[in-house]
Amino acid sequence: MEEIFHFVTTTLLLLNCLDGFDFRRATDRRRGAERLIVQLGADVVALNELNHWDESDLASMASRSGCHSSFLGRASRSGYHVGVLLRDPAARVVEMNSSAPFHHALLLVRACLPAGGTDCVDTIVAVTHGNPHSATARRDEMAAIAQRAEAFARQGVPFVLLGDLNTLSPHDRAHLERPAVARALAATPRLRQKFLDNADAASVGAPAAPDFEPMRRLHASGLREVATQPNHCPPLLGSVVDAAASPPPPSIAACVACTVPTSPHAADHMHLGVGLRLDFILTSALASFSADEGRYAPLACVVHSDPPLSDHAAIVARLAIASGGGDANVAHAEL
Repeated sequence: MEEIFHFVTTTLLLLNCLDGFDFRRATDRRRGAERLIVQLGADVVALNELNHWDESDLASMASRSGCHSSFLGRASRSGYHVGVLLRDPAARVVEMNSSAPFHHALLLVRACLPAGGTDCVDTIVAVTHGNPHSATARRDEMAAIAQRAEAFARQGVPFVLLGDLNTLSPHDRAHLERPAVARALAATPRLRQKFLDNADAASVGAPAAPDFEPMRRLHASGLREVATQPNHCPPLLGSVVDAAASPPPPSIAACVACTVPTSPHAADHMHLGVGLRLDFILTSALASFSADEGRYAPLACVVHSDPPLSDHAAIVARLAIASGGGDANVAHAEL
């Protein structure tokens, strides 16, 4: 009997709110974010750094943005909350975890993502914010997320992860090994601990490579990075005024997938102004074949708004998520 697949075509947006849009003071940045959500018609909006927000603040943002559900993942230790807005009014929380190994929080929501008409496919949407201090600690965080992704894969349930993971990808190795970038990552004890393998050795001058192990643990679970491409921006953004024509800052012109920094005029004190890709969308269930084969290639791009909404660029993606075949029948999009 031929396997029957269902495909979700859905739009996801990942936004870093930079200290909760300074809570109620940075209304221009918050309104810009809400305008972007509406203009994109986003089905899922993952939010990092909802500092000082509560559930009513997030529900108000959802209402203004055309979303019907909102969930706050409280980071009880750090205060860097995560959240998600969804168009599915029946979405529900599966897990909210701010205990070890998570430095901030992990939020898992089960939602039915649109597949055209009244059809939808049950999907796990995971939002997190990786440890900003230690690559070693992020290994444990990503391993814990990988375990959850594998468990849902065994049930045949698609799993999508969005967030500022604060980690490096082996797909970016060539960029990270450029002399200027490598020097910056080894320049201070804080950056060495955050990004390098064998950081203690690097502190005394021995060579040290980027620590890709956190991302590799996600890859090993079947999660794959959604590849962002500049030529995907026009079909995704269309006439979105704030974002469609905004080029990346000159400092990251050679790194079209980098999400920091977002402005050539603002010093990125966290990373010494070096372009890095720290924000990711990964999924366990992407159909990566062409439309004429009955499947859909994902579209994704880094959104450089003018003026910037945050110190991290947003990511928008349109995905076709397969459901119904389990592990053996899921096609992945590779970088």
